[in-house]
Amino acid sequence: MLGIDFLDTKDRARAFHRRYGWTWPSLFDPRGSIAAGIGVNTMPTVVFLDKRHRAVARIVGGADIAELEDTYDGIG
Repeated sequence: MLGIDFLDTKDRARAFHRRYGWTWPSLFDPRGSIAAGIGVNTMPTVVFLDKRHRAVARIVGGADIAELEDTYDGIG
């Protein structure tokens, strides 16, 4: 998993990660150019990539672990 924190400040991004106990890496994207480049304009958005790094599924909005697992299993 890789997060992209966009249109935010570094301090607020770090505080968010600490608050929720996230340990995975995140890219800091203050202008939103990375997010826009992969078609992400809503937070949260989860993009699933295949072995060739192509986007094959996405969840826009909040998702629980069951939805994440179902989507992952469905692309396999």
